[in-house]
Amino acid sequence: MELVSQIELSARPVPDAYDVCTGIADPMAVTMAVSAMQACQLLGLPECDVHLAQCAVFLARAPKSTEVYRALLKAKECISEHKGYGKGYNMAHKEQSNLLYMPEGLEDVNFFL
Repeated sequence: MELVSQIELSARPVPDAYDVCTGIADPMAVTMAVSAMQACQLLGLPECDVHLAQCAVFLARAPKSTEVYRALLKAKECISEHKGYGKGYNMAHKEQSNLLYMPEGLEDVNFFL
């Protein structure tokens, strides 16, 4: 197997593991994962092994949360059920325009509950 494909296999991102598990619980997790991937691309194997190990330990020890994932699912569901969002949109700041920026009936929706 050539070196480039070995690096790609070693540093392959695991989006579901990051996005769903560590998400908002540690916003630095994605930075750590991207840094490890870049280290592997620049250094190659076996030199980047320590970067991969450091990233794996960081992600394993990171506090876990599915809060953002669940909120995003709720927001997407809400958008698909309520057509006409963006109607009459005004670029002025909320306090200057006295407009509401959510569709009628959704002004106080909190997706993080």
